Amino acid sequence: MVAPRGQYVAVFDALPPDGENERDDKDALRVRVFSHDGRTFTEVLDHTPARIGYRFGDARLGKAAVSDAGVVAFAVGSTIHVVRPGGSASKIEAPGAWFFFDPITPERLRLIVYRDGGEVIETHDTSTNTLVDTLRIGNSGGLPPQVDPATGDVLLYDGWYAREGGAFTPIDGGQSPGHVLRVGRGTLHLGHDVEQPGATQRRGRDGTEIPVPEAFQVWRRADAWRARNPMLASVDGRFILGRYVGKNTLFDAERLEPEELPVVPPQHTLRGSGIWALLDDHLAIGSRFGLFLVDLRTGRPIGDGPVALLGLALAGERVVTLHEDGVRVDGGAPIPVTPTVEPVLDGLRISPGGRWAAVRCGHDGFPVVILDLAEGREVRRIEPAATVAWIDGDRLAVHGSTGLRVLDVTTGVITALGDLPGSACLGSDGAGRFFVGTDATLVERDASGAVLRTLPVPKKLKGYTWPSELVVHGSEVYALARCRIFRWDAAGNCERLNALENGIGGAKTDPKFSDGPLRSVAVSHDGRWLAVTAKTKSHALGVVVCDREGTIAAWTGPIFGRRSVHGERAFCAFRGKTLVVGTEHGDVGVYALPA
Repeated sequence: MVAPRGQYVAVFDALPPDGENERDDKDALRVRVFSHDGRTFTEVLDHTPARIGYRFGDARLGKAAVSDAGVVAFAVGSTIHVVRPGGSASKIEAPGAWFFFDPITPERLRLIVYRDGGEVIETHDTSTNTLVDTLRIGNSGGLPPQVDPATGDVLLYDGWYAREGGAFTPIDGGQSPGHVLRVGRGTLHLGHDVEQPGATQRRGRDGTEIPVPEAFQVWRRADAWRARNPMLASVDGRFILGRYVGKNTLFDAERLEPEELPVVPPQHTLRGSGIWALLDDHLAIGSRFGLFLVDLRTGRPIGDGPVALLGLALAGERVVTLHEDGVRVDGGAPIPVTPTVEPVLDGLRISPGGRWAAVRCGHDGFPVVILDLAEGREVRRIEPAATVAWIDGDRLAVHGSTGLRVLDVTTGVITALGDLPGSACLGSDGAGRFFVGTDATLVERDASGAVLRTLPVPKKLKGYTWPSELVVHGSEVYALARCRIFRWDAAGNCERLNALENGIGGAKTDPKFSDGPLRSVAVSHDGRWLAVTAKTKSHALGVVVCDREGTIAAWTGPIFGRRSVHGERAFCAFRGKTLVVGTEHGDVGVYALPA
């Protein structure tokens, strides 16, 4: 939640209980408030209310608001909890209320609530815990209030209510589904049925109709789904931001002419950037594994904004991480991939000798870029690439829309090996051969591409998305298929690791309709342990360490925000007697393996 003038942000998440990392069904609600100076955020409040939070996957938090003084209010059931910087707290009983802080007098909390047969706006002074006044209103429509930070007036479903005296200006919201935005000194009505006349209406503060520029109506009619996506008004009402499938469009509230903005990276993660508050035509507040400020004109974070971690691997003892701005070795300065192409999630593969890093990129030809880690520079690239695997220290197998090829990094020679199904996946341990997995076969090839053997895929695997990842370890091959793990031994026999799925309460449903709980797999050097990114039945995400049969021996505890509902990933690599784990939000941790 963002304060009326945009200088404070309240963040609500869940915190696992101390000493109970193996359990994820009794999380405590955590409330934090941050202020910012236009470049960095500073925490001003951290509060964990007693006996309030998440129970067995159900969130108990209701509506929330934060003031321009850092005071936060949030509803749990019928009770509104008010917490001030410093930790002092109070409560207000108001079942079903909407509430917001007064931008003119930030210590005052205003409630839209049903009292004595009708709706009223109650104003409470949070510093003295007293009721200041009550204003009888018409119909809030059950919609969130929008407050004008310049005047303190509030826009409800049926019209404007003045902060002083309660003067009322009705508006015609219409009966069709849509959204209403406070724009400038008036309102903008955005109906869902964009092809109908009057789907977009604009009115002044006095209710008079104002013509809507044709450019804005054309933009809305060009994509009905984009038009239905809620738009975001700036805190001062001077600008509007359209957000849809990662793309941003800015409008001046007076002219309403579309201006396409650069994409805010990273585009190619499963959890991209979210813009939650527009402060002006340049500055916005986003959330991506934490808060950050972004310049919308360039699409780049301001100051030390978060840098997503997109992949992790080892080059000998060194930890190599892939980020949106390049490759880092042991957390050092980034080796840039290219200024125009963004790496994709899980797009890093290190050659067996540790000299080369293959980085798969999105768009602009979908290239795979080869970096020399010793010299810190790009040496080769080949496109298009959907999946890659190192055959040995210098040769890389590449599969893309133009077929299967082998690139010799030292000479630049490319050998074409024919076509593969589009969903094919490559895997290798760098020992001089590689595997190709499709939805029907698992084929072993030598370094020249010749077929060595074809392993049988059991009929029971029909219906699985096959495979999303192949991990080769000596004579064994592990396949991650629709978030289930299968293993082939040296004789070509296949088994599914049911014990692992059962150990974390995994889904037993049809794989065509359920993604299941498993997202990545790594194998220790001696083949004894597997490290598997796993999502539990109550939506916590961590890395479990299990034996070859899938019996869990340890786990990291929750490493992502609680109730992980997106496709968050963790990247694992075994190093000696430890496990190195990297996550998309940039954390790298080292864990001791079980004795």
